[in-house]
Amino acid sequence: MELNRFSLAMLATSSFLLTACGGGSSGGGGSADLGGGNNSAGQAAWTAPAELEDGSVTVSQLMVGGTANKPMIAYTKGSFLNIREFDGSNWSTAHQPSSHDGTNDVSWAFNANGKAALVRENNATNATTGFTECRLDYYRYNGTQWSGLSRARTLSNPGNNYTCHNVEDLKIALSDDDSVALIWNRRDLTTNKGRVQGCDSTDTCVTDADVSPATLGNDYKAVALGLGNGGEGHIIKMETSKFATNKSGVFVTSFSDGYTGSSANIGDYPGQSRLARVAVNDANHALALFNNYNTLQARFDNGSGFAPSVELDNDLAGANYDATLEAYLSKGSDYGLSLWVNNGNVLKTNISNAGSFASSATEHPQSNDQIRFAQGAINDNGKAVIVWFGYDFDMTSGTPGDGTLYSRFYDGSQWLDVQTIDSGIDVASFISFKGGVGVYLDNSDDVTVVYNAYKATQLTTEPKTFYTRRVIN
Repeated sequence: MELNRFSLAMLATSSFLLTACGGGSSGGGGSADLGGGNNSAGQAAWTAPAELEDGSVTVSQLMVGGTANKPMIAYTKGSFLNIREFDGSNWSTAHQPSSHDGTNDVSWAFNANGKAALVRENNATNATTGFTECRLDYYRYNGTQWSGLSRARTLSNPGNNYTCHNVEDLKIALSDDDSVALIWNRRDLTTNKGRVQGCDSTDTCVTDADVSPATLGNDYKAVALGLGNGGEGHIIKMETSKFATNKSGVFVTSFSDGYTGSSANIGDYPGQSRLARVAVNDANHALALFNNYNTLQARFDNGSGFAPSVELDNDLAGANYDATLEAYLSKGSDYGLSLWVNNGNVLKTNISNAGSFASSATEHPQSNDQIRFAQGAINDNGKAVIVWFGYDFDMTSGTPGDGTLYSRFYDGSQWLDVQTIDSGIDVASFISFKGGVGVYLDNSDDVTVVYNAYKATQLTTEPKTFYTRRVIN
């Protein structure tokens, strides 16, 4: 697909200052040098962005993660799904588990034991019927290599084609005992939309591949999934029939060994907003975030049930299903990072420890008209990092200028100054399906960021894939 790119300016070389625009008790950091350098206030510097893919063909659906201090990336290039790992010095050659058309959902998950699991949708032709069917295949990483596929589910229509266009919000979770859980929603149904699938460490799934998996009840949509130890976890669901007009509920459904358990209402939300996230660590403790009208609510479960709600923000005007809201929980401890963006350009976070949240949110200093791809990570040491892409609009021409990729590091007690990772990035390419950025923070406090970017200086017409690291010496 040929992108309609806006004209690019040459990479700016001048420096400018951003003034802190607030901060809560967990915040810190004043003005930040966002010019040519990236070693602000003497903190660890980001390495110069290095090229991973040359952009000679389409690179899309970039995902970044990691486990056991090993960063990993997954992306589609051409007609293949590529997966690579970083050993501290070099990226591995791409493992290609199968062909992939780049249009369907891909999701992955990690545990603290160095394992990973990746699920994808696959439109395939049934050799017997001749009809297209939707297959949900997943792959495992055992710490050293990726396995062949395991089929969790086949969705088909005996008398007609059935494509993965009918499946949305596919997510996977992996527990410390190597159990796998999947959730997805059926677009083609008016009731019983939410689906749940569980498979054990031997890839034996709860129900036969041709039998409908467990549902989340009448008119419920699955929105978030987390899995802890022993194959136990939580699913966040919402009532689909009340989205249009009425206030409805946010529910948590327990999940164990592939079977759904009881559900509990943990909050309310207005019909037009469907914003909720959950993060679950290996102890099966959970951090849940959801919006209640214009307020952001957080609840923490220490294994004995969700504690009362804590209000993190009362200014979520305009927040909806597409808005930025992310929950992160460290794998081996209860440090939490809540991240959200208000009104398209106000970035906030709250650092928590178990059920104890900062008394007020940290608003991060930035002056761009728009923020995209804001995300973060937190580790078992209570260190955290956030990254985001910002750009401005030229009000005269009505087009965006070049974009900049920023980061900010939390050292366990305060947020350090904002750092620039890269600049001079073409906005149209970045916010298209070919864009993307991801971050991984390990327990050595080292950070790896991978992103796609089209730069004015390159000769090819597609975005390239870059990576950079912030290493604690």
